[in-house]
Amino acid sequence: VDGEPQAHLTTLKVPAAETAKHQEWKLFVQPSDGVLDGPPSEAVVAVLNTPPLVEEVTLSSTVPLTSEDVVAAVTSLDVDGDEVTVSYRWTQDGNETGYTESTLPASATQRGDIWTLYVIPDDGEEQGDEALASVSIENTAPVMLSVSLAPTLAYESTILEAAAVASDEDGDAVSFTYAWWVAEELVQDGASDTLTGEHFDKHQDVWVSVTPDDGFVDGEALESDSLTVRNTAPGVDNATISWTDPTPEEVTEASILSCEGHGWRDDDGDDEAYETTWLVNGSAVVLEAEDGDQLNGDLFERGDSISCQLKAWDGEELGNQVQSAAATVVNSQPVMDSVTLSNHAPAEGDTLTVTGESTDLDADDVTVAYAWFVDGVEVSTAESIDSSLFDKHQDIYVELTPNDGLVDGATVRSATATAINTPPAITSLTLTPSALYTDDTLTANITTTDADGDGVTLDYTWTVGSTTLAVTGPSLSGAAWFEKYDPVMLDVTPNDGETDGTTVSDNVTVLNSPPTPPDLHIDPEEPEAEVDDLVCSIVTDSTDVDGDSVVYSFSWDVDGVGFTATTTTTEVDDTVLGEHTNDDEVWTCSVTATDPDGESSTGSVSVTAEYLVDPMVSCGDGLSCVLDRRGTVTCWGTSAYGASTAPSGTFVYLNAGTSTPCAIDTVGAAQCWGANPYGAATPSSGVFTEVGAHVYNGYGLDEYGEIQYWGSGHHAPPSGTFSSLSVGGWDFACAIDTTDEIQCWGLNDFGQRNAPSGQFTSLSTGRHHGCAIDTLGAIQCWGNDENGRATPPGGTFTQVSCGLYHTCAIDTSGAIQCWGIHEIGSTDTTITPPSGTFEAISAGTNHDCGIDSSGTLHCWGDDTYGQSTVPSELIVP
Repeated sequence: VDGEPQAHLTTLKVPAAETAKHQEWKLFVQPSDGVLDGPPSEAVVAVLNTPPLVEEVTLSSTVPLTSEDVVAAVTSLDVDGDEVTVSYRWTQDGNETGYTESTLPASATQRGDIWTLYVIPDDGEEQGDEALASVSIENTAPVMLSVSLAPTLAYESTILEAAAVASDEDGDAVSFTYAWWVAEELVQDGASDTLTGEHFDKHQDVWVSVTPDDGFVDGEALESDSLTVRNTAPGVDNATISWTDPTPEEVTEASILSCEGHGWRDDDGDDEAYETTWLVNGSAVVLEAEDGDQLNGDLFERGDSISCQLKAWDGEELGNQVQSAAATVVNSQPVMDSVTLSNHAPAEGDTLTVTGESTDLDADDVTVAYAWFVDGVEVSTAESIDSSLFDKHQDIYVELTPNDGLVDGATVRSATATAINTPPAITSLTLTPSALYTDDTLTANITTTDADGDGVTLDYTWTVGSTTLAVTGPSLSGAAWFEKYDPVMLDVTPNDGETDGTTVSDNVTVLNSPPTPPDLHIDPEEPEAEVDDLVCSIVTDSTDVDGDSVVYSFSWDVDGVGFTATTTTTEVDDTVLGEHTNDDEVWTCSVTATDPDGESSTGSVSVTAEYLVDPMVSCGDGLSCVLDRRGTVTCWGTSAYGASTAPSGTFVYLNAGTSTPCAIDTVGAAQCWGANPYGAATPSSGVFTEVGAHVYNGYGLDEYGEIQYWGSGHHAPPSGTFSSLSVGGWDFACAIDTTDEIQCWGLNDFGQRNAPSGQFTSLSTGRHHGCAIDTLGAIQCWGNDENGRATPPGGTFTQVSCGLYHTCAIDTSGAIQCWGIHEIGSTDTTITPPSGTFEAISAGTNHDCGIDSSGTLHCWGDDTYGQSTVPSELIVP
């Protein structure tokens, strides 16, 4: 080998283990016949390098997710013992990618990719055969980031709302399923992020578990912190004083007073209870425990002024306090405490006397008047009577009336004394019902007496008109015996087995029966304000048990106020024209059914009229636009580029931009008009919730929360999902993402892209600055602060709008505040917004507009193009 003899090799075969690459082997062969050697010969062979090979390629996961790096592990072999290096190349769905490391980063992959790794070994001289391994990238489940409940203080009347935030490595849109729990019990499960108070009561713990879904798979659920429903304090409308006899009309020292509450209310449904305070001549008095909450005459005197105070109490909290009107204590009537006859069964020759005891709470002297009655007839005013004034079988009693020198007290009757046998008597006869109709059953209610204690039988005689009936019982059926206007008479005679008592009579006349109220319907059931006519119709006619014909009359009221400007569709006055209706008005149709006798009943039905859309106002450069309640866009001011010529149609969203206004119609499509040098007025197709355009580009927030753009093509928006969008006046825009943080893009020559960190609820961008309202209601601004346009005042706000050199906002009281100036170099830069309460604001280049709480549109500032002069025909509210 390499010129060195290998004497130990004695065969013609050299084992591979004895060779090494690059060696030169020579074989010397000399023949011999056993006597002589023949001439020698040789053969030469060079050992070549053996290429390396890859024994195995394994990947870190056979089903990697989009969130995972894919890492390759390689084992190789070189029989020459050379050090082997390997090179890598990755392909995506068969295409070369440029990735040449053993690790494929997760950022390069997306769901559904087929990635193949090719590995080539090299021993420094030559490469071996290529080996490969492949994987398919799988979907990554979404991840819940946070779940919170609002408001944090919940009551029975509260509507709880869940705020859920999730992320998805694949960039998929995430939907949520909300499982609402109350006191360890699942009460609602589904797509609703709200829970009403009908599902929970005070003191119960409430929380929500939210599960994310990316359209392929659910992520792990996340629970919110629980909150405990609080007790709602009760309330009462007013208080009154009531009292017991003996003088129901006025308060005396004999009265026992009670304080009564009216209009109790408690959202938690707690039992009605009160804390009571009594005031005598304006001073509170202390009650004895045995009196409870009642006030008796021990604590007041004649002439005192008494009132009471009530505080509503639900067992946990005291509510509001109300005070009754004052009552003045008047003179107390004297009272007969007892009246006793000397004999309750007098006979001929007996003298009846009476003993009476009286009291007077005012300590006045009391005199007594006497009235003796025999068989109900007054016979004497003396203190006693003898038998000359009564006969056997007669009832005798005496009435005593006390007098304190000012007023009589209640007359008290003695027990009745019966002389010998007393015939029975009917003490009361009433016919019920007293208001009698055709199909009623008339019943006699009778009480009788017999001083001897004999059983009393009754004889009934019924007469209808002039006809005596064969009915002998205490009831008479109207269906069988009488009709309307018939006079019905009953004579009842008692008998005690010896004699009849006095016949007692009562009568009643059958009344006309009113018809039943009709069932009604208003078409349409959900009318559009100022558009739909309201037509009232009868669904089910009235009925009349007397068989009378019925006449109907129609009437209308709006929010409880009568309305007479009706028209006729089928019935007189059954229609209200749509031009008379306004937003949130409740219209009630009432139909009165009347029979020929004038008896009537009324049925009613109500609907609520509402506008198609909520009005919006938006200001641009010398331009004002408004979206009215009918969904119509109207613009005025500069006619440059056709900016003041709004398209026809029905819209739900409006943004005037600078010179390129845009609107969104009822199917979500965007329409733009005005200046279009770079295509900003030519929006993409799709369904949008917000839209806006500046000089170079237009941007739209689509139904998936992603931002689309069109126009010049530069300054593309960021990827991700967003909740709101604002497009500045000059190649600059911002949006609030689903984590409530602000992202900006475009020009940054004044730092207008440098939005503050934190969480925000709304934002607005001007030409070179932006402002946003944070979760506490404070305003933060950034970018160009020349003239103070980005220096907001303190306080809390509900809306903010950025103009060219200024900013305006609506604070939580509804007032407008503005800062900055209307135009640099102008002789009048002061911004003076109108006073009042406003619901919408928009800042333009050098003017502003707002809608106040009554729906009236106001504009102020520069009016060069008439942009601050509201058209007289414009209808906003």
